[in-house]
Amino acid sequence: GGFNEGLYGYAVPHDNGAEFGKVARFSLADFGSVEVLDLQEMDADLAGFVGGFTDGLHGYVLPFGGQSNSSGKVVRFGFAWPTATTG
Repeated sequence: GGFNEGLYGYAVPHDNGAEFGKVARFSLADFGSVEVLDLQEMDADLAGFVGGFTDGLHGYVLPFGGQSNSSGKVVRFGFAWPTATTG
């Protein structure tokens, strides 16, 4: 999944052979600049998300509940990276 906010698009991480937690941000103007926020650097459990959205101030990614190892943690991050919180 993914969502956009003004100048950037965000790709929500789910599974690349194993659940992972790297949110990719890319420029909507040129698709040339990509930045990555690695949520697992904050908390190893932050992996395998199913969707995301923005409230205009923050981005949110939602945990995939289909796995027994799902953390159940919703992550909120500011658009001025690399800040993130869980709840």
